[in-house]
Amino acid sequence: MKTKLTKRRETSTLTTGEAGKLIGVGVQTMGRLVDSGGIASFKIPGSTHRRILKDAFYKYCEDNHIPILNQEKTCPK
Repeated sequence: MKTKLTKRRETSTLTTGEAGKLIGVGVQTMGRLVDSGGIASFKIPGSTHRRILKDAFYKYCEDNHIPILNQEKTCPK
């Protein structure tokens, strides 16, 4: 039986923490990047939590020559 976390990881979104780990920055740095409009995201209704669209995240990294760290261990595409 899959947990909610496992099901969510199979979707097309990342948390700010997951995205930050992939490029070696903290949650606050990812939050600022998302808030500045650099990466497409949305807030969970009724919460301050954000979800980053994987496609937008990987495109941003590619466009800005940001290497992805530990991709296969943290969050598979």
